[in-house]
Amino acid sequence: MDWENIDCCLYPVVGLETDVVGLVQCTSPFVRVEDLEIACQKMTAEGFDSVFSVCRSHSLRWVENDSGNIEASNFNPLQRPKRQDWKGDLLENGAFYFTTVALLRQGLIQGGKISWVEMSTESSLDIDTPYDLWLAEQHTIHFAL
Repeated sequence: MDWENIDCCLYPVVGLETDVVGLVQCTSPFVRVEDLEIACQKMTAEGFDSVFSVCRSHSLRWVENDSGNIEASNFNPLQRPKRQDWKGDLLENGAFYFTTVALLRQGLIQGGKISWVEMSTESSLDIDTPYDLWLAEQHTIHFAL
């Protein structure tokens, strides 16, 4: 998401008498109502300042360094974890964001006391390309989403 244009989120809420705003991406069609309810609960009853959606990944990641070589990013190659032996990483999936109006007024969508709602990998599909649309159709057929 291009947060340089945060004004697109802020403008509609400047005059509202509300403390919390939710942004649900229309390109993430498999967000469950339960996920949004959890996010709302965390914001209103549990006192979080921002809550966003994530999915879990067990991918072993490598990054290219300034020398053009690669190095492990989220694991030690001398002690490679087995998928079933580690919790994995939480990846922001962009399906939804809840934040306080106070943070938005600072130009931020995330900050303060932060939490997340974990979605399944299947539910985290984001439609940006024709292939993604085809994949979403397949998900709908095979996973009854």
